Amino acid sequence: MLKFQISYTGKRRTLVIFVTTLAILIVLSIPIVNMLYFSDVDFTPTINKDIPLKIYILICIAISSGLLGGLTNYCLQRKSGDQKDNDVEISDLISCLITGVSASLIIPLFLHIIGSNIIKDAINTNPLNYLVYMGFCLIAAISSRRFLSSVTQRIIKTVEEAEKAAENAEKIALDNQKKYMELKQKDEEFQKYIKAENYSNTAKFHFHNARDKTVQTTSIENEIARAKSCLDKSIGILNNARAWSIKGNVLSLESKIYPERKELLLREAIQACENALKSPYLDNEREAHCLVNIICYKILLNKDEPLENLKPYIEKACNTFSKVLSIVEKDNDIKSYSYYDNLIAFSKSLLKP
Repeated sequence: MLKFQISYTGKRRTLVIFVTTLAILIVLSIPIVNMLYFSDVDFTPTINKDIPLKIYILICIAISSGLLGGLTNYCLQRKSGDQKDNDVEISDLISCLITGVSASLIIPLFLHIIGSNIIKDAINTNPLNYLVYMGFCLIAAISSRRFLSSVTQRIIKTVEEAEKAAENAEKIALDNQKKYMELKQKDEEFQKYIKAENYSNTAKFHFHNARDKTVQTTSIENEIARAKSCLDKSIGILNNARAWSIKGNVLSLESKIYPERKELLLREAIQACENALKSPYLDNEREAHCLVNIICYKILLNKDEPLENLKPYIEKACNTFSKVLSIVEKDNDIKSYSYYDNLIAFSKSLLKP
């Protein structure tokens, strides 16, 4: 790379510095002259009408201070022995002037980062803050390299912190949204559960009415029909074990009222209990009741049902609920079983500690 270097000695070197200083002073005087003499004139050759005068003054101060600070920086470098006394390298001088202006123009950004209101106060309330602003620009220009490096690092750090804060905020927002959706889903499930339970309770009410009536067969039929309707609605809302279990009881009762349909209705009752066992809303006690009901319905279908066919149900019921034996012993339909004593003995053997 070709390196251009012009050497000046004595008066010539002094002339270069003098001309540079004079140019800086001329630039610095522009806003002052405009403010004093041309602020009320519509046409000013050096001012764009779209830019407010005070902003233009700030820009001129930054540029002129940058040039003056760059020249000062160059002189300090010469004094410290960075260059030979008799040589002036034009590229170094230009470099100092450019870095000085660059550092000076960054001052507004620097003041914004540190939260200073000097520029705002200078424009709106206190013109003396122009001098403070100029001082900042001069300091930045004199130590331009260190200042530019420091501000750059600070900006990068600020950007990284902002990005990190944005990521954290986005993560928190996503977590909050996820929690909200979970709570909303739980609330919807809870509302469904309450609605299904209401239908199940109504069905149980109609079932008890049908079971306790001894006359008026048509009224019993109506109660059973209402119970089954409510249970279908409950199961349609939520696949809950309680509704299926009650439906098994209703079908079992219906099989006693209509002997000609006994087998079909009991098989449907067994299927209802098996559906209850598949429900996600099933506790241990409800599971034991469903298993005992299946045993009961199988016995109603066939009082001579082999005990081996019933053992898996009673075994699972005993493992699920410790008080299952009392449920079995209280069931009158199970008492009609041909091998009732063997069934009780087997249940007791399973419940031994």
